[in-house]
Amino acid sequence: GNSATQGGGGLDECGGIIQNNTIYGNSATAAQGSGGGLSACGGLIINCIIWANSAYTGSQLAGSSTPSYSCIQGWTGGGTGNITSNPQLVDPANGDFHLQPSSPCIDAGNTYYLPGEYGVDIDGECRLAGSSIDMGSDEFGSSPDSDGDLLTDSDEAIYGSDPNNPDTDGDGLQDAAEVLRGTNPVLYNTPSGISIPAQYPSIQQALFLAFPSEVVTLSPGTYHENLHFLGKNLTLQSTNPFDDNIVSTTIIDGNGIFSVVCFKGEENETCVVKGLTIRNGSAAIGGGICGNEASPTIERNNILGNQGYEGAGLYGCNGIVRNNTISGNSASGAGGGLAYCHGTIQNNTISGNSTYSLGGGLYDCRGTIQNNIISGNWATHGYSRGGGLAECSGTIQNNTIWGNSAVMYAGGLSECSDIRSCIVWQNTAANFPQVDFSTPFYSCIQNWTGGGTGNITSDPQLVDPANDDFHLQPSSPCIDAGGYVPDLTEDFEGDPRPYDGTSEPRGDGSDFDIGADEFTLLQTGVSPQRWLFYY
Repeated sequence: GNSATQGGGGLDECGGIIQNNTIYGNSATAAQGSGGGLSACGGLIINCIIWANSAYTGSQLAGSSTPSYSCIQGWTGGGTGNITSNPQLVDPANGDFHLQPSSPCIDAGNTYYLPGEYGVDIDGECRLAGSSIDMGSDEFGSSPDSDGDLLTDSDEAIYGSDPNNPDTDGDGLQDAAEVLRGTNPVLYNTPSGISIPAQYPSIQQALFLAFPSEVVTLSPGTYHENLHFLGKNLTLQSTNPFDDNIVSTTIIDGNGIFSVVCFKGEENETCVVKGLTIRNGSAAIGGGICGNEASPTIERNNILGNQGYEGAGLYGCNGIVRNNTISGNSASGAGGGLAYCHGTIQNNTISGNSTYSLGGGLYDCRGTIQNNIISGNWATHGYSRGGGLAECSGTIQNNTIWGNSAVMYAGGLSECSDIRSCIVWQNTAANFPQVDFSTPFYSCIQNWTGGGTGNITSDPQLVDPANDDFHLQPSSPCIDAGGYVPDLTEDFEGDPRPYDGTSEPRGDGSDFDIGADEFTLLQTGVSPQRWLFYY
């Protein structure tokens, strides 16, 4: 019964989890595309009843994420588990939103997205009263659940668990989840690991049933799911994250309806996503991975072909983003590859991503950006800036930034601070073709005239960048010409940094090379004799 002259009648611009609500009889009168129930809500919409809402356009929701496991009047927008049958509420016109016994919403929701915290229905009754939870705010035929652990008080008596403690044995998994998993809620359990699909049919079910710090391992295959970590510090990985073939064939496909992987915001660096291909997500923020300001460890993944308004590949991941391939993601706003990721972004290949405006590769990432290959990204709009990076105010060191483009300003980096020991070459734009509003140090920058200590303008002599070989040739002027970087001991492939010293003084004397690669004798195609001659 809410109304709005602008925006959504019930909810507008709500970006968090919208779960198990009954959204009924709201109205929006704006002429341009506002939903009567929800408008511009970009978070996870799941297990809701969205009915009898009205708008100028007649839609129940507009400009929002695709719902899942929801009952939506007149819905034709796809999504997993949605139904369009009348929810059969008892008497909504007079404020009674309970479900009738014949409601199609009974047991039609998805239990495995419920966060592990106090959870009951609108009457304070158990949220899980049948084979699955119900859609909407009411759980039909339920009874009291004092501690909100998804077991009724009467069931707690059967299992011997404490009705006033959601985790009776203190092992980190709530009592109902233990019953669903088949473990004893009154005996402390330790993680044993979960294999998918051998033990459970869905990854999300495994995340819900997993103990803290447990490892969930996926066998090769394609899994069409949109995952939520529910605040748990788990490891989700392939069978061998160091095998490129395993990584490329262990695929989580987001169905083009929401983020492929989403975090609650509480997860830390012990929460790990490793050795997976994450593709085909679509969300306002973080089509591939939406961090929600959590600090997980994201490593050795292929994050490919995702879409979003900001951070199409990754958004708001403030932990460690390491050794990933982040490619072919597209943002209609900013940050084709990554946006608002303020942790450590290290040893990644960030290539072929695009954005409409700012930062084809990275936008507004304020942590440490080091040892990355940032190439072939572009910003497409007429006033776009920063084909490679835009407005990244962290430390940008030892990256190779090559072949990026922006229509208007700074093909390489735009408005980025603290640029050290980077190769910035072959980036194009109508104005400021390589870098603007920055003063780099000890970097190799094509046609650079902007000053700064230790910068050079000689061709970096990369092996074959057009075919993605960004190693330095033995005669590269970037060898030993960089500046010292504390705590940086490896290059983008794990080779030792610094490796050697030349006979002529370069850089600041630390023997660090410029760019993502540290030249060594072990590089493919470089003979010791050739190196000795150069030395």
